[in-house]
Amino acid sequence: MNFNRNYTDDELNDKLADYVNIEDIEHFINETQIGYDENGDILFCFIKNVFSDEEINEIMPTVEKASTFIVSLGRGHASGKLDMSKPLWPKGLKNVELKEENYHNKYTLNPVGISTRKYKLNNPVHSNLVGYYEKPLVNYKKTIKTQPKCRQTQFSARHKELYSNVIPYMEKVSGEMEKNVPQHFRKQNSFIEKHRERIGQSVFSTITINKNFRTAIHIDKGDFKDGIGTITTAGDFSGGEFCLVDYKVAIDVKPNDLLFVNVHKHHANLPFEGTRYSMVSYVRENIKKCGLKYDYRVVIPSYGRHDTIRHKTLAMLERGGVPKDRIDIWIVKEQLGDYLQYEIEGYRTLQGVKGINKQRQAISEFYDENTPLVWFDDDCDGLFKKTEYTEGEFMDFEIKDYELYFLNGFDKLWDSGYNLHGIYPIRNIDWRKLRINKNLTFCAGAFRMTFNKKAYEITDYSLLEDFARTLNYFRGDGGLLRDEAVYVKANYITAKGGIDKKTERTEKAKRDEVVKFNNEFNDWCKIVEKKNTCDIRLKKIKPFDPKNETYFMFACCAFGGADDDDIKRMIEVYSSVKKQGFNIKIYMYLSTYMLYEPLLYDIYCEDGIEDAEGIITIEDYIHRNHFIFTGIKIGMTYVKNNNINKTKIFKTEKKRNIADDSIIKFSKNAPITDELIKYIECNRKFDNKTFIKYLEVFDI
Repeated sequence: MNFNRNYTDDELNDKLADYVNIEDIEHFINETQIGYDENGDILFCFIKNVFSDEEINEIMPTVEKASTFIVSLGRGHASGKLDMSKPLWPKGLKNVELKEENYHNKYTLNPVGISTRKYKLNNPVHSNLVGYYEKPLVNYKKTIKTQPKCRQTQFSARHKELYSNVIPYMEKVSGEMEKNVPQHFRKQNSFIEKHRERIGQSVFSTITINKNFRTAIHIDKGDFKDGIGTITTAGDFSGGEFCLVDYKVAIDVKPNDLLFVNVHKHHANLPFEGTRYSMVSYVRENIKKCGLKYDYRVVIPSYGRHDTIRHKTLAMLERGGVPKDRIDIWIVKEQLGDYLQYEIEGYRTLQGVKGINKQRQAISEFYDENTPLVWFDDDCDGLFKKTEYTEGEFMDFEIKDYELYFLNGFDKLWDSGYNLHGIYPIRNIDWRKLRINKNLTFCAGAFRMTFNKKAYEITDYSLLEDFARTLNYFRGDGGLLRDEAVYVKANYITAKGGIDKKTERTEKAKRDEVVKFNNEFNDWCKIVEKKNTCDIRLKKIKPFDPKNETYFMFACCAFGGADDDDIKRMIEVYSSVKKQGFNIKIYMYLSTYMLYEPLLYDIYCEDGIEDAEGIITIEDYIHRNHFIFTGIKIGMTYVKNNNINKTKIFKTEKKRNIADDSIIKFSKNAPITDELIKYIECNRKFDNKTFIKYLEVFDI
């Protein structure tokens, strides 16, 4: 149904902060319906009975607490013309002098005895924000200047459980949005996917939760301009219909209903009786100023291709919407003049070293550990994804939003605990699959994404450096990600220039390096003979999944070798790991347990504590603990199939995966032996290389 305007812009502006009454309404909507404005754009989409009573009841603790968390003095026109008789006014503001300014609902207050500053305040209402907000904390007493511009709202930060309780509800609202107003969903999703400020996996950054707040005529200026607002309600009430003022439409939104509406149009509420809660969810427009989910850098090593890079990789990144200020072009000193123009144009040029292998290591060394890096060669001409064109027929289409693809890729890496995300190395569409492969699979250097791991980038190989780095990441992390549907269009062989153009890629040089690589990593690869040459093929080794294994925590602490704080830390780590779904078995000597029995009682009752004597005698432990078990520092290492992998068990927003080498778990085929003990005693460096070397020596 189409609706027409009834007022001019000037007439609507004169009505700001006024209330709407039933005589102002011509159209009452109480059934599922879509309404369009005079231009044919969606004005509202109203859906009856979306939510069950149980779903409403589940979120009520959050709604009740959030709505009255603080008294809001910042709802502008929505709070109506200033009325000092309203009961919610803070004590210090009840008897202030008012001075009207500009608009009839904006007043400058000078709170007597509070401050000499003047403030613009509005009528106090029960209205609070849940989720994220792009402005610092402000109240009539002070501005909290140390607060970052973009933040979790006060309620979300202080009541994490209640905040998480509303997330499934909002994700359902998001799903209904995708189903009923897909055009708005796509725009809103593309916008918010790039940012951290997101409620669960919904397309909303913020919820405004109101209690008994009859809004006056206003518009929502801070909402995403290409999005759409959503309104749901709760409570026991009658009336309170949502009104689109210009169109004289009133929509009766009951607690089980859902309303999508253009909140950039003037709107308000009719009077109501009873207790009415309303939840308004949306995306804040200025979330875009808060920064991306990952502060990534695009790195492009280039040598002798100052013209090629412009028409290839840089043109491709511009098509994909990647900002110039995120792109670093790595060059060598003698070619600074050739690439000077790119610095002028807004790219960043950095000086590296000759040789692609050394250059990649120099690049990795330059950035901080764990920095999100997107690696491209300088002659790439597009990222293409296999997509179903018609039923059973597939075609390649260039990815439209490269930045979004990068950010989603880093999301997948973060969730997996791995640090390398590659793509399929061959263009053949029939070979590529619509999946993410976690097995040991080759990731070409022409395009890849990494959380920078400096140690993994180090290799002595030049012709097989991509293979070596792939293996480094897999062995170090226990897995990797490869998007089998995507390939990068690049000229791997015949393109002029290149940072390794002077490298003699002869058949003999290639064979020598292949043989050397296979001898070093024969458990991970094999040699493939070809017509005129040979190559390396990585074996299909499945990723290590720590949650499918049982870890052994040796908390020996013999004869008082620990104190209460050590034990408390062990319990803290144990609890954290258990909560994340890992299987833990604690081994402890009886003497230690008896010494700290009160602290360990809960663990003993829940999972039991095994006698460590069955693994290594206490005499051997006392003699050799400096080399095998470094006391109570709790960490875990998993040894399997000649590989050593640090587990990824501790995760926070600012600090990623943490683990130390204190505790060792051996596979069934790798028991602790006298040879191992002797070897470690001779090599007192307790690190990955030591254990990898050990595994090679003793064939474990």
